[in-house]
Amino acid sequence: MLNFFGLLNKESFERLSKKETIDFLILKNALSWIQIIKGEKEGVSGVFIDLNKAKTELNPSEELQNEFYDFIINMYQHIILERQLVFYKQFNDSIFGKDEGEQKNTALVAFKNIYEELKASGLELYKRKKSSAYGDQFESGNRFEKLNGIKVAKKINLCPLPIAIEYIQGNGMYFESENFKSLEFFGEMIDFEIGLKILVSLNEKYHFEEDLYFSEYGELKKIFEKYNHIFKSFEIFIHTYKSINNFQFQIPSEIESLYDALCQRNLIVNKKSKFIDYLQKEHNIIQKKLRKFEIGQNLNHDSRVKIFLDDLEKYSAKK
Repeated sequence: MLNFFGLLNKESFERLSKKETIDFLILKNALSWIQIIKGEKEGVSGVFIDLNKAKTELNPSEELQNEFYDFIINMYQHIILERQLVFYKQFNDSIFGKDEGEQKNTALVAFKNIYEELKASGLELYKRKKSSAYGDQFESGNRFEKLNGIKVAKKINLCPLPIAIEYIQGNGMYFESENFKSLEFFGEMIDFEIGLKILVSLNEKYHFEEDLYFSEYGELKKIFEKYNHIFKSFEIFIHTYKSINNFQFQIPSEIESLYDALCQRNLIVNKKSKFIDYLQKEHNIIQKKLRKFEIGQNLNHDSRVKIFLDDLEKYSAKK
């Protein structure tokens, strides 16, 4: 959904005063004032920050930056897809006839090369591990965490204030123009997205590193962290989440039966109000109550519960 595209057309910009325009766009959360503070080197002591030299700038909001980034990605999806196909044609040729281990090694070389091309020079994440009383070990941080940070920076670079104004005015033709496509940060963003998508797809197939930022697994992990007081494991959450999304007929009844089975298997915390809240916020399902049936009271419910219990047995065995 585009909340900011065409929010205030060019005629309105010209009719309103500068103050009225800014006030309106801030009210609509399209723009925001931010304070810029620059550090200055001061001898061996490091960096000195003088708050008196701080200045305030008008910038696109984070919400607008995110929306604009997705807008451009969708507009140039064909380019991104074409470049991915070129990579996979060459990659698939290179792994043809190799066994599984050799294929993974080839994929790892490709993964490392693309990652090196995408990462910001001189910027690396490390995790410190205490190894002994006399020394520490330093492990490289998660690569997808770093890529996520780079993507945030790309969003900011792609949407400076003049570009944001074109977007707010709904000037779609400008973003198809050669003037826009010739901008350095546009080309950098496209190259980054192509490489990122290849890395994510290679990782999903060969499992090099945990991806909590770009994969479906990562998105579900973020949701689970909000409801880990309900679900007793991440696996149970994924099973429940996907089951509910797949329900098509008699959805309220199916949810009641699934909830009953989850409780019988002791896989969730039996708090109906919290589960109902989860249904509304994550599945957009408004279910005012979860009925409890005695055995034999509702045969259709009993039949569904039995199916769910059998399906959930593997999770009970892991407890």
